Order: sequence, then C-alpha cells, then structure tokens
Amino acid sequence: DTINQIMCNGTLNFEQMADKYHLSINDFMELTQFNPPKIKLLLEDGLVELTDDQLRVTAEGMLVVRNVAVAFDPAYTFKEGQYSTTI
Repeated sequence: DTINQIMCNGTLNFEQMADKYHLSINDFMELTQFNPPKIKLLLEDGLVELTDDQLRVTAEGMLVVRNVAVAFDPAYTFKEGQYSTTI
C-alpha cells in the first residue's frame, strides 16, 4: 500500500498511513525500514521533497518514481556504488 501510494499518487503522508494500519509513525517507519539517507541523492537532485509528515515526488521525480518507492521496500538492499536495478 505504501509503495502503491508513492507510485500512483506521488505522495505519502506518514501519519495517514500509520493511522490506517493503527501504527505509530515510528512503527510505520520501522516496518517499512524507511530512513531518509536512502533518498539523500533524490532529495539533493530535487526529485523528492521530504517533511516531517510527508514525502512528495516532484514532477521530475515521477520519471524515476520506482527508485523512490524502493526506499520503502524492506526487502530491498541498498549497496554503495551499485548501479540502479530499476533502470
């Protein structure tokens, strides 16, 4: 559901998603294993915007939205220096 929200709507409200599943925001972040450093380069390139309660994919970011969504996939492992597996 989290990945679907990002890929289809380009936004993810952490509080709404946590409430939907009766979780605290911290529990939601732990469950998805989201950590802002995972999207550091996307933030620096202006492809996403992150606030305390929401992630928003910019118009340019929608071109690589799968790279954004993967930051919320606990089964995906980021490796330094690895080429994108989504392109």
